[in-house]
Amino acid sequence: MQTCDQKTYLKPLSLDHAEVYAKWTNDPMVNKYTAFHRFTLEQKTEWIKEKLKSDKEEVLSVFVGENNKLIGTVGIHGLDNKDGVYLLWIVIGEKEYWGNGYGHDAFSALINHAFSQRKAKKLVLDVRVENEVAIKMYQRCGFKITKKIKKFSERDRVEYDYYYMELMEL
Repeated sequence: MQTCDQKTYLKPLSLDHAEVYAKWTNDPMVNKYTAFHRFTLEQKTEWIKEKLKSDKEEVLSVFVGENNKLIGTVGIHGLDNKDGVYLLWIVIGEKEYWGNGYGHDAFSALINHAFSQRKAKKLVLDVRVENEVAIKMYQRCGFKITKKIKKFSERDRVEYDYYYMELMEL
């Protein structure tokens, strides 16, 4: 759903877009700060099928309202948690849409969805310390840094510093 002041809207994943999702996953600039591994089209198709069946997470596609272009994905993990604490994430895969508020708009919509539709009590995320643009966007959405942690990247086989961030119920 989209209101007149939103740049983006969210829709469920679609197998019709598997090729686009796979392109983003395999773009080093897009997944620089993610845990994504390279995916073939077949692997990404299976990933989409898994997400569509999952009762533990919800992944949504991000579209631009003015032209209905698919530009990214957002997700909520931990929907099976009884305590209502969910982990959020976002990827804007179309680089020409970076830095123009589309990510902020989509993430704000995801936050609203998590609290209103999924009855979240608290939202959490982790972000690499070097990802300053994302950190600022998360803070504009109301997230607060609560601690610094180290996480091992299976993809890179390296340990990175991350901020753990939280947003309490609206």
